[in-house]
Amino acid sequence: MGEARSDKGAAERRRPQRFPLLVGLRAFRLIAVWPAWAMLAIAASQVAWLVAPDLPWGKPLRMIGFTGLALGLGAAILPWVMLPALWKGASSLRRAIAVRACDVVIGPEGLRVEGGPAHGFTATWKSLAPPEGMRRANGALVLRGDGGRWLELPLPPDEDERASIEALEATIGARASAGLAPAPRRDPAGILRCPGCGAALPPADAAELACRHCATRVAMPADLVAKVRAAASVSASKRGEERLVASLVRGLGARAANAVVFVGGLALVVLASMTVIVGAAFAFVDGREAGVPRAEGIGVAAAGVCLALLGLVHRLLADRRALRLITVGFAAIEPAREGDPMTCRACGAPLGDPGDSAVCRCVYCGATNVAVVDLRLEAAVIERFGARAPDPAAVIAACRARRRRAGAMGVLGLAAIAIGIASLHTAAIPAARAVEIPFRPGAVAPKEPRILPSARARSVTRVAVLGEARAELAAREAGGVDAYLAGDPPRVVRRVGDGPARPEPSDLPAGARFVAPLPDGSLAIVTPDGLRVRAPGGSLSPFGAPGAIADPIVVDAAAGPEGSLLVTTRASSEGHLRVRRVPSGGVGAIVIEDAMSPAPSLGGDRLAASRFIGDRFQIVVSRAPALGAIEQVTRGKGHAAFPVWSPDGKRLAFLTRPVRDAIHFSKYEGETSLWLLDLDGHADELTHGAPLALARPVWTAEGIWVTARQLEGGAWVTTVWRVVPG
Repeated sequence: MGEARSDKGAAERRRPQRFPLLVGLRAFRLIAVWPAWAMLAIAASQVAWLVAPDLPWGKPLRMIGFTGLALGLGAAILPWVMLPALWKGASSLRRAIAVRACDVVIGPEGLRVEGGPAHGFTATWKSLAPPEGMRRANGALVLRGDGGRWLELPLPPDEDERASIEALEATIGARASAGLAPAPRRDPAGILRCPGCGAALPPADAAELACRHCATRVAMPADLVAKVRAAASVSASKRGEERLVASLVRGLGARAANAVVFVGGLALVVLASMTVIVGAAFAFVDGREAGVPRAEGIGVAAAGVCLALLGLVHRLLADRRALRLITVGFAAIEPAREGDPMTCRACGAPLGDPGDSAVCRCVYCGATNVAVVDLRLEAAVIERFGARAPDPAAVIAACRARRRRAGAMGVLGLAAIAIGIASLHTAAIPAARAVEIPFRPGAVAPKEPRILPSARARSVTRVAVLGEARAELAAREAGGVDAYLAGDPPRVVRRVGDGPARPEPSDLPAGARFVAPLPDGSLAIVTPDGLRVRAPGGSLSPFGAPGAIADPIVVDAAAGPEGSLLVTTRASSEGHLRVRRVPSGGVGAIVIEDAMSPAPSLGGDRLAASRFIGDRFQIVVSRAPALGAIEQVTRGKGHAAFPVWSPDGKRLAFLTRPVRDAIHFSKYEGETSLWLLDLDGHADELTHGAPLALARPVWTAEGIWVTARQLEGGAWVTTVWRVVPG
């Protein structure tokens, strides 16, 4: 059985051997280095542009992101930028094609090149004999092939690619000059020889061994058997190295390597172009304001795809980088005579039968030899390349390190892709009872002088004209509605609808905007400095613990359960909308992401809000005291916003909002109307005609109070309307 394995291994080694002449890494770098960097830069710029509003130093980061996106857009569309970039890309592609991966196949008669520009080049050892058949000229290795054909191999700047060509040069010099029978390096003392013919015998774990030349049986010394067993035990502990060497020898060929290089490189080019286009789009349409919350996930996923592709290609090409040094530097020396064992590359002693193993160890000097190839090199050639590392373990360790780095890059890329997709994903919420709200595209400029009732409205009455200032409405605890007019100083209209509107100065701070009355009679007010609460006595103080609201911009607030406030905040004017629950004396925690206008029911056990779902704001309701278990109750092509509960807590009123055109960003379509929603799954429109102002309605026993901005007498005025549902 052992002799059968030996014959099989010898036959394997005598077959023509294929080794990488050009690995393909330089071709990949020429194709992919600029697209990869561009893709990473544009992805990072897009993330900075979208994430910066929620981070410290947001304005500088946002400007950096905008600059990167602008440069990417310039490279994509400006001729004086795009044309040089295309010329550079075409030049790099031509150079990559010229240095694409190729293999050299070494056989007993000569060599053949497979893959690359020199595919099909053949030469015999005689034609390659230096100096006529092989020489260096102008930084290139020039070879003479069959039929008078010449092959010029420029020495590349990459160390791995250069090492392959230098190793080929050494191989040709050894084979063409010394022939197929290199002389052994030396004759170490203590080698076991046949007493009949003097042939060197391979060490073996056996009591005796028969000489393959004269059949004389020779007893194996006990100390040599012990060394063989020790070497075998060492080899058993390093099976991983042997498997790796075997995989290197049987690794990617030139055609597969070129497929990896060019498919991976061109994929990066395409993805980089797509990333530039998407990133540039966000430079004009802010993802947050356009209704794509957490759209920075696109940039994160693009960067992840780039890293994953780079890691994959480097991982697949890592074996080709190590193969030439492994095989040339640590190849065992083939015997000069048929039937003799291979000899150690270090001491020239006979080696034992490697069997199916790719690596065998010399029992005389302990050197590791690669036994799966037959290069028939002179000892000086092996020593030259083997001197780079005293043991193949060093080369194997370097190869494994490259594999680990490539694998880490790939894992990092996959993690980035997962994070990007997760950030793009909006948490699924139940929508079984969501009601379709019709969307009527059209101009949003007011054409009707009045707000008209729909079929489900009993009456629609204009009750007050408040002038040019915008107004917020609030229900009085004792009944009636007050209007708070923005301005400096702010003004208030007491009990709107009870006679002519007479705005009077209020004691609110400059720039303040009233939001909601609290159960204890105090008022929650949004000021330029954040959220404040005015006590019934008139004192103004921050709400919650110091630093209770992490986001500096407070959009609105409403009374929440158990004396808390439900506050809509954002980190900047472009930041994400989020609803926080701020307890008295506590710190605000996020309740709903990508939502605004929280409206708790009178009992405090349910919460309605306008939340971004898909690409539109829709009304959602939470039915748990902890404000969880969110359910979507509206759907459609338009926005639904500013929900308010009926006094009995059984119905919701809300406004529809105009939708910005996806192409013409300054154009809005859709009516702003008042709708009534029964939680059993039925919705009716209450008003149409002149658009309502985008402000929170108020629902009292007298009806639903809304405001509108209308053009009357050449000036815009704020009017108050009372809608009585049917």
